[in-house]
Amino acid sequence: DKQVKGRQDKAYQIYEQAKKNATVIETWGTITLNSLLVCMKGSRGVPSRFDVATEVYELMKNGSEIQKPNCVTYSLMMKLAAQSGNETDAAQVLSFFEEMKKDGITPDMNSYINLMSTQVGTGVLKLLKEMKETGVQPSLKVYNTAIWALSDGQVQSSDADAAVTIMRMIKHDGMHPSTLTYNGMIKMFLKAKRPDEAWSLFEEMREEGRVQMTAETFKFATAAFIRKSDANSSSWRGALQLLESYRAAEMAVDPIQRQTSTYIYDRVLEAMSKGLNEFGVVPWERAMALFNEMESSGIRVSPVSFSFVTYAVARAPGGSQWRRAVSFLNEMSRRKFQPFDFVVDGLMASALEAGGDALFEVVDVLEKVEKLGMRASEKKDGKMSVCLDPVLSSKLLVQLCGK
Repeated sequence: DKQVKGRQDKAYQIYEQAKKNATVIETWGTITLNSLLVCMKGSRGVPSRFDVATEVYELMKNGSEIQKPNCVTYSLMMKLAAQSGNETDAAQVLSFFEEMKKDGITPDMNSYINLMSTQVGTGVLKLLKEMKETGVQPSLKVYNTAIWALSDGQVQSSDADAAVTIMRMIKHDGMHPSTLTYNGMIKMFLKAKRPDEAWSLFEEMREEGRVQMTAETFKFATAAFIRKSDANSSSWRGALQLLESYRAAEMAVDPIQRQTSTYIYDRVLEAMSKGLNEFGVVPWERAMALFNEMESSGIRVSPVSFSFVTYAVARAPGGSQWRRAVSFLNEMSRRKFQPFDFVVDGLMASALEAGGDALFEVVDVLEKVEKLGMRASEKKDGKMSVCLDPVLSSKLLVQLCGK
């Protein structure tokens, strides 16, 4: 991001200096001005300098013949508009596309790719049809851009259907889906709440062995497997196998994939905390081992990681591990992580099963982290208003009466 910002600033300084001398600007032709536009492009963390680009574009439109916009100019302006971060970026991209055609310039592959990236729903399919009708054969990059454009934002089931049509087009045109194709499709089905189809695509990808799996592939596949197996108490085993494949590919310890690794480990911990082993018991020891592996391997543990391992330990038979669960909660508090509501319920239930003074010790700890049985809470007059879970609170009262 620093390099991108530095490039933008340096190019802008040169442009500002040139503007002070009209003779210099007049000698800048289309290639030079297009180079200036290239320097104004942004990145994931840095928006484009669309304001500067617009000024340069107007200069080209109103300048001499050696400065007139060409296909590259319009493609760059579409890219810059898409990267501007403005709410109207899609409309601006389309306006440059239409302006290009109005000026008699035939859109090239990059023009369609830049326009495709801002399209949604059926607009993507219409654009692909237009490309073919004008004699521009979509490349795999175009198809992939179309799929990922469909997967952005709120995905409807119809968007997933459109992506399936694009996948058929890819194969019909004699191309082989790439890693980017499969990742986009799997993500699409996940967002469309169709995890079975997402998992089927992952299996197809794995069985073919033609394309390389990335960290993102395993991230989407793990989520798909757990969602499709939601009612299955043994789904954690399959999730763990996926994690083992991910580790075998040596992606888990890659610093670049740190966030993805945390996500995958968290999903496996989630499955473990809700699952059962062959003895009908929550695999709390496996969950603890996995959590410890995260810490020892340098994989970032998140509030989600802590919450699911704490919940798994709290669900140990007979509340036998409530003290361990409390130790995790204390560590969460030390790291200023806020536990999820289900962790509180799990701890309370564990303490109730353990009997004795366990419940009161747990309540003391929960009060310290201001999370006692919190279901819905809000601040009123600067104070935290806490709503207790009705079942657990009634059991707490029974225990108190017993005392």
